[in-house]
Amino acid sequence: MRKKVTELVMVLAMAMAFAACGGKDAEDISGKITPVVSDEQKKNDTDVTPTEAAKEEETKATEAPEKTGKTTSLGRVQGGVYVNEYMGISCTLDSGWEFYTAEELQELPQNVEELFAGTEAEAMMSNLQVITDMSAENAEDLTSMNIMYQKMTTQERLAFGSMSNEEFVDGMLTAQKDVLIATYAQAGINVREMYKKTVNFCGEKRDVIYVASDMNGVPYYAIQVFDYSLGDYAVTMTVSSFMEDKTEELLMLFSKY
Repeated sequence: MRKKVTELVMVLAMAMAFAACGGKDAEDISGKITPVVSDEQKKNDTDVTPTEAAKEEETKATEAPEKTGKTTSLGRVQGGVYVNEYMGISCTLDSGWEFYTAEELQELPQNVEELFAGTEAEAMMSNLQVITDMSAENAEDLTSMNIMYQKMTTQERLAFGSMSNEEFVDGMLTAQKDVLIATYAQAGINVREMYKKTVNFCGEKRDVIYVASDMNGVPYYAIQVFDYSLGDYAVTMTVSSFMEDKTEELLMLFSKY
């Protein structure tokens, strides 16, 4: 059950990454003119595997901040406390929660890719540059959370970096809602509702995407929080619950760091 719940959370996060930076160009979401990208910039955006990317980011964490934004750094878990300095957040979870180990986190993207084998999204999912920074699950409450980093191209950084959180969410739902719903369906998630919702996150009002769906007839709820303005990596945070909608309660576990 633990593996299946976390895979569902990853499906939501990776489908969002697919739609935002893979399904269509950044111009489709931003409604702005796509910036011109030089050959040198394109060269700097050469693909790397998630494992290689994770190693690069651990090295970058000790270097000076880049011009594109904050220096990318991975979060850390100690006991029941998770701290993510890149996002500027932390959360403390009780003993009912279990964090995935570093080894288990590295396996998650591949496990999700297998769910899309033979579907239209298979190729795009396998090419996404993602790092699962944190996944945790409470088996008793049937709740879970996930934070995923996604490598952005220079074009995507320029397009998304200047957008507000509300503009990004509105753009996603306007341009990519059908893509998202279709992608979820390929993984067996039947979306009943998907819309923008304003919630309290770390003491501030934040626009998020809310999803009400079902998996084999079982109600499944999720909220996705985005930050595409930090630097080279965008962040998607997903909190979810089965049976009862506890998503906003899960967001309340996070605070500023």
